Amino acid sequence: MSTSHHSNHHTPHRSKPQTAALIYVVIHGFIFWAIARSMSVDDTTLALVLFGLSSLASVIAGIAMWFWQRWGVHLYVISGLVLGGVVLLKTVSIYMMFGVMLPMVIVVYILKPALKNFK
Repeated sequence: MSTSHHSNHHTPHRSKPQTAALIYVVIHGFIFWAIARSMSVDDTTLALVLFGLSSLASVIAGIAMWFWQRWGVHLYVISGLVLGGVVLLKTVSIYMMFGVMLPMVIVVYILKPALKNFK
């Protein structure tokens, strides 16, 4: 008689929109990280550092959310808020800030039905 330790372990099902949203989070974070890294050292400001760190945090959050880690959702929201704040400070445009934060709101909305599965 073989008993498996994984018999009680239930892997949550991720829908196609949720999968696409998580892939978007990681790719978006990598693109913003590349933009931050490509800027010259002369342009280095606190805003640029926060931009780069929030982009990197977004990548980490996307990977954590892929593995159903609740802290990944929290990290993604925080990184989105920081990025929105940086954009608002640099552009002084509420529309630009909204444009940067809208993807975060959409991703969280898409993931909301699955939040009970995050550990």
